[in-house]
Amino acid sequence: MRLVHILGMVLTQLSVGSLVMMALLSPREIRTSFFTFNSLMAAVLASFALWAELTGPTTTREALPALGPVIVAAALAGGAFRLEKFVIAQLLVVFATAWGLVIAVWPMMGNAVAARALQAQSMWMLSIGGVLGALLLGAVHISMVLGHWYLVMRALSFDHLRRMNRILLGALVVRGAWFTATVFGLSRTDPWLATELLSPLWSASGLLFFTLMRLLWGLALPVVLAFMSLRCIAVRHNQAATGLLYLCEVSVLFGELFAAYLLL
Repeated sequence: MRLVHILGMVLTQLSVGSLVMMALLSPREIRTSFFTFNSLMAAVLASFALWAELTGPTTTREALPALGPVIVAAALAGGAFRLEKFVIAQLLVVFATAWGLVIAVWPMMGNAVAARALQAQSMWMLSIGGVLGALLLGAVHISMVLGHWYLVMRALSFDHLRRMNRILLGALVVRGAWFTATVFGLSRTDPWLATELLSPLWSASGLLFFTLMRLLWGLALPVVLAFMSLRCIAVRHNQAATGLLYLCEVSVLFGELFAAYLLL
């Protein structure tokens, strides 16, 4: 699989996951500029993901109907938030997230397995992993961006950032648990795919380096950074928390890139 396709997978997850996590926050308590920015950013990220997917002949047919509605709905939601049409904006976000998770993210791993000419009988474990990756990317991105808005909203309650940080920690724990479940359980749901996919993970001459980077950069380090950020939030050190969340997002992005490469 080409690097541009791996990048397209991660950008798709980041775009859809950001919309999911943004939907958990209230536009009546946080400035509408926050929601406008994140909606338009999701549209831009999905557009780059679509471009990346369209560069490959095997994914062209699936990419446009999967990501096109997400791009349009997210862009329209950004405009609706800007005009303070909150009900319309939230409905558009709900549509974009539902479409993105079901039509774009869920079948993504199956498309990647097919592109590698691997034989698969059951894809649900890998597909759930792809969805969890999207939620993790969305949680860390929205947490980091939210931290910046405290610079212009001095009176904003820290409960919002604290809640998002806890969601981030939860997403990391669930993502790590599902990685473990997939490694030990895939052989029961799809023995043939498990043999092709899992055997090289722990081989020094295979993918051991990428597996370790996926675990250390994508799971272990982000847990430490997210926990440190939560401690900073507890003492109302917003700038320190936001800086840690920025590092956490970079770490998670690298981890999910390795995950897309390994399909885990």
